[in-house]
Amino acid sequence: MTNIRTLKAVDAKQLQDLYESSLNEMQAMILYHSLLKHMTYGIFDADILVGIIQIYARNDGTYEIGYRTKHAYQHKGYMYRGVKLLIEECKKMNIAKLYAKVDKNNVYSKKVLDNTGFLQQVYNGDVLLYMYEIKR
Repeated sequence: MTNIRTLKAVDAKQLQDLYESSLNEMQAMILYHSLLKHMTYGIFDADILVGIIQIYARNDGTYEIGYRTKHAYQHKGYMYRGVKLLIEECKKMNIAKLYAKVDKNNVYSKKVLDNTGFLQQVYNGDVLLYMYEIKR
């Protein structure tokens, strides 16, 4: 069963794995602490961290999401479920709109946004801006 929760210090090792072990233990802890600056949730399958999803305030008072899935868990629906769960969390926080930016060539990320109800708003060179209006 897929669930999301805020990250804990004990998740730092799994964060290292999420970034394909390109981080040493110290870098993983630094990453963990930097992620705390945003509302960062781990996407878990049981106790296994399969991805992260963040929500952060934009300069105009709206919110944007970003996400990353561990390579071995990509294309299995985890991020779709993670985004759906994050939308539910945003309802609880009375957030009305979410934005997401994606590279125009990132077919899979665009698919996640399309399948979770985000609508493409703007095409700006290599970056697409999507928006999701949260219904109460």
